[in-house]
Amino acid sequence: MASSHADAIKTHHNDSEMVRQLRIYGRAVEPLKGRKLGLPTELLERHPFPGLGLSIRIIYAKELFMEADFVEMQVLIRLLVDYVNMTATEHALLNQIEITTSEEERLVLEELSSRNQYVATLLPIRIVGVKDFMTGLPTIPDTYLPQEVVDKMFEAVLTVPGIFRVL
Repeated sequence: MASSHADAIKTHHNDSEMVRQLRIYGRAVEPLKGRKLGLPTELLERHPFPGLGLSIRIIYAKELFMEADFVEMQVLIRLLVDYVNMTATEHALLNQIEITTSEEERLVLEELSSRNQYVATLLPIRIVGVKDFMTGLPTIPDTYLPQEVVDKMFEAVLTVPGIFRVL
């Protein structure tokens, strides 16, 4: 039996605009197609990330996640990307840059920041583990995070429009 309203049938909650765009460019593989291609099970049956459920958890977080040194780090980043202009006035954190960089590195910063205008924003990421394929749990601070997980996070952040580099 078919419906004349098939386009109105509920879609899966992970069928977001981002996933649709990935499918258009051939960058999303459905599990059944993945099996036919011989992709490993751990790739095909993992919890989708980022899924819309995880986004909701982030939006409605009860507490702000910000390390104690976040503001200082953000200021340092701005000092670095606009170094040539920032050295024109005194700033307490400029001393930290002077101590931790060589004269050659500071000359490179001056040259780059005089030729181009850069904008940099620190994006803190709180690591969340998945308990039962549904429940997100914050990981314990200072615990080991495998490099392949960090690499996947970098790749995911780079898909956000306007982000061109993750360090």
